[in-house]
Amino acid sequence: MEKRLFADQAPRHWLRKLSVIPIEPASKQPARGLKNWTAYCDNLPKPETRTDWLERYPDHGIGLCLGTRISETHRIGVVDVDDDAYVRVVLAVLGGSVAAKRGKKGLSIFVRVTV
Repeated sequence: MEKRLFADQAPRHWLRKLSVIPIEPASKQPARGLKNWTAYCDNLPKPETRTDWLERYPDHGIGLCLGTRISETHRIGVVDVDDDAYVRVVLAVLGGSVAAKRGKKGLSIFVRVTV
């Protein structure tokens, strides 16, 4: 994993009002010791929490909290397709994709969800 990934990138996300949390290196799990992380799906961490995380977890990964409000009427969500055989049909139903992440199999498609 890239050194200082969380410390270098998290502030950029917070400036854009995207709620991100530190993730254990080489994992999809929130950083050890991070309590009540689901509360950040609706709220950005407070400035003192951000400072603490940047000091404690500089080399961790970044987890984008789904449910983060991206406008007055929308939140961010994901459609997680775990089988390559279904990717084309899901993209057809969604009408395409502006942002997605390919995994070992399937695709995670980021979507706007109306509130």
